[in-house]
Amino acid sequence: MKEEDLLAEFRHHYYKRYRVWLDDDLLYLLIRMNELNVSINKDNQSLRQSIDKLYDQLKKQVVFKNRWDYFLYGLGKSFLPAILFSSVVLVVGFHFNDKQSMNNTKTVIYLNEKKNLLEITNSKDSVLYYVPLKKRL
Repeated sequence: MKEEDLLAEFRHHYYKRYRVWLDDDLLYLLIRMNELNVSINKDNQSLRQSIDKLYDQLKKQVVFKNRWDYFLYGLGKSFLPAILFSSVVLVVGFHFNDKQSMNNTKTVIYLNEKKNLLEITNSKDSVLYYVPLKKRL
């Protein structure tokens, strides 16, 4: 009963649009072609989705032709982290070394009464500082 209603509805639609009455055989053929077109579109869409997934997977992978290319790729990938690590180590090392040398400096204060000066020597930069002394009143 449903097929007959569908055929009658399709026949009426086709007559209103094109002013042509169709046979039942021709109507079956058109309906079947429409069903096949819908089926092909669904298959095409699912095939397109699977191809897109495969393409995304292949795009993420890196393929090398020989060992040298693989070595250069690994060197390039590890170059930036190695530079960052070594720069951090150098900065911390120099900072620590600078603090250590500041702690190890010896300051000698010598009172020179003849010239009325205070002599200060620093072992770090080996500079001699003279500070004049004021007499108390």
